[in-house]
Amino acid sequence: MTIPARLSRLSHLSIVVALVSVLAPACPLPGQMLPPPRPATSDPYTAGDDGALARAGYVSLGPVPISANHSSDDLRLLLPDEPLRWVETAHFRIGCALGGADVAGAPAFVAQLRGELADLQRLLPGVPQKAKVLDGWLRTHLLALRAERLYAAALSTLDCEQTLFEGARGDAAGSTFVGVGPHLGMREKFTVLVFARTASLARYTAAYHGAATTAAARRHDGAFGAMVFAVAAEGGNDLGRDEEAMAATFAYHVAHNLYVGFRSFGHLLPAWVPEGLALRHARQVSERVAVIDVQSDADRAAYRQWTARLANARKKWPFGPTDALLQHVDGASLTPDERLQAFALVDWLACAHRERFAAFVQRLKDPFHERLRFPTVDELMARQDDALRAAFDGDAALLTACWRATLPSKRRTACACCR
Repeated sequence: MTIPARLSRLSHLSIVVALVSVLAPACPLPGQMLPPPRPATSDPYTAGDDGALARAGYVSLGPVPISANHSSDDLRLLLPDEPLRWVETAHFRIGCALGGADVAGAPAFVAQLRGELADLQRLLPGVPQKAKVLDGWLRTHLLALRAERLYAAALSTLDCEQTLFEGARGDAAGSTFVGVGPHLGMREKFTVLVFARTASLARYTAAYHGAATTAAARRHDGAFGAMVFAVAAEGGNDLGRDEEAMAATFAYHVAHNLYVGFRSFGHLLPAWVPEGLALRHARQVSERVAVIDVQSDADRAAYRQWTARLANARKKWPFGPTDALLQHVDGASLTPDERLQAFALVDWLACAHRERFAAFVQRLKDPFHERLRFPTVDELMARQDDALRAAFDGDAALLTACWRATLPSKRRTACACCR
C-alpha cells in the first residue's frame, strides 16, 4: 500500500499517529515467568466480584489483550515497576497506573467530578461521593465511566445507534459500509494506557509502536483492529496529581480516536473535523486546561481566553478564511487560532445542525477505493466539497455566512442553509 506523499508527512513533534501497525517482538520467551503483581493491586470497590463488575458494566479487571502480539501480562514483563490496573468495559480496555490526586480544580469541574462520584456510588456503594482525595483505583474507575460516556456522546453526535455496528463485518460497500466490528465500526475495543512514568511510555512505544516517544501517542493498530491512546502521568500538565488536567486530556485524545475510528479506520479525515470534535469534548470538561500543545504560560493563558474571544466574535471576527481551515489534512499543521476556529465551527454545527453535521461526517467516512488504498489529498478534498453540498447545500463560504449570521447580536439573522 502506498501512502500519498502529502498524507505521509505527518508531524511527530507532539502527537504520534501511526497509520499502520509497526510492532516489535517483545513477547515472553517460552517458560519465562511473569513477575508477581505489585502490592495493593486488588480493587477495593469491586473486589473482583462478578455482581459488582456487572453493575459497573465491566467485562473484567484483566488480563486483557492489547494487540495482536501482546497483552496486559506482557506489559507486566516489559514494565514490572508500573502499577497498572486493568478495567475492560463494553468498548474499552483501560490500563491505568495513576496514583492519588486531590479533589480540586475549577468550581465547575469539581461539581462535575462530584456528580461522577455520585454516579459511581450508585454502581459501587463503596465509592465515597464526598472524598477529598481520589486513590488510584477510584481514578481508574472514573476513566472507565468517562470512556463509556464519551462513546455514548460520540454516538449522539454522529446520530447513530449502537445497534448499527453490532453486525458490522466489513462485507458491505459504498454508503452502506458501517465498519468491520461492533466498536463504532472498529473490530477491537479502544485501548487506553496511562503510565505513571514517561520512561515507561518511551519503553512501551519503542517496543510496540515502532518508535519511542514521551509525548501523548495516538495510533491505529491495523493488525489488531484497534485505536490506541497512550500517555504518561509525568509531564507538563501534571496528569498524575491534577484530576482536571487528566479528565480534559483523556477526553481530547479518546474523542480523537473515536471519531477517527468511526466506521473503521480507512483514511484520514480533514483535520478540522476530529480536532474540533475532540476540543469540544475536552472543553466540556474544562475550559482551563490547555489540551493542545502549549509552549509557554502566555500560550496557556491564550487558550483560557478562547471563550472571551468567541463571545466577542460578532464585533471582532477572530478567524481566517474557512476554506483555508478546511484544506488541512495533518492536524499537527493547525495553528492555535485554527484549532480555536475548528472548535468553534464544529461546536456551532453540532449544536445548531446536528443531523446535517452527522450526515456530513458520515459522508466523509464513506470508503475510498474499496479500502485497498488511501485517497490522495485531492480526492479527500473533493469528497469534502461533495459532502458540504449534500449536507448544507453550499460550500465553505455559505457555511461561514450562516455561522456569522447566527452569532449573538441585537438583531439575529436567519441561517441561510436553514431557509
